[in-house]
Amino acid sequence: MKVLIIGTRRARKTGRKLASALGAEYCENLLSRKEFKHVVFRYGNSTSLLPLSFGMLINRAIAINRATNKLEMKQILERYELPTPRLLTSTDCEFPVVARSVAHYQGRGFAIVRNKEEAKRALANGMFLQEKIANKDEYRVFVMFGRVLEVNKKVPIGTPKSTTIRNYRNGWFFKWILVQNAPKELKNISVAAVSALGLDFGAVDCCFDIHENPWIFEVNTAPAMNDRKIAKVVRKIKEHYPEDWNQAGPASAPTLSE
Repeated sequence: MKVLIIGTRRARKTGRKLASALGAEYCENLLSRKEFKHVVFRYGNSTSLLPLSFGMLINRAIAINRATNKLEMKQILERYELPTPRLLTSTDCEFPVVARSVAHYQGRGFAIVRNKEEAKRALANGMFLQEKIANKDEYRVFVMFGRVLEVNKKVPIGTPKSTTIRNYRNGWFFKWILVQNAPKELKNISVAAVSALGLDFGAVDCCFDIHENPWIFEVNTAPAMNDRKIAKVVRKIKEHYPEDWNQAGPASAPTLSE
């Protein structure tokens, strides 16, 4: 079984570990397109060329681009009537609000905007505005092929620096919870969000607000993963593509394009 992981510099550590667990080749810019691949997994990479022929593609480039462009992603989620913080098209709004970069990674590219002047500066810098959710609990839900693989809950390490932007730098980390014990509403909207973007795999950042309403913040296409999560992804790929993983030749009619 010939497998190719096409990764990115930002997610290189996870991409390489995933490739190792699958016995796969790893690259960030495909140099040769001639060799047939049974499975190609775009791990956050939407720009590299693909092999000329392959059996299965996980995450098309166009779907990754939808998720990477945070403004387009939110517009799609709104179109599918999924709960996501409302986009604001005017600075005549109730503050505070959140300003976000169109493209950002690893919890960067956020700002809390507290007045109209700050909002105007954020818009002038190419950011967009969305309503601020009074979030109570935040989660990350890993989805693959329409099923929830794992659910993590953000919990503080000691006294966090911020309760608004919950990332590692502000003193938060992900705690594993059993899928069957995770809130059903979050699992359902996470599966729906990954599907709406046209993705096969994604990690959905979501929350409950103080009124217990669920919300989707974003979908990640190259999340950092530990060995446990990687093992679950590997198992799901092998279940979804159940050919002999020891074979070398084509197992099915090749795909010629995305």
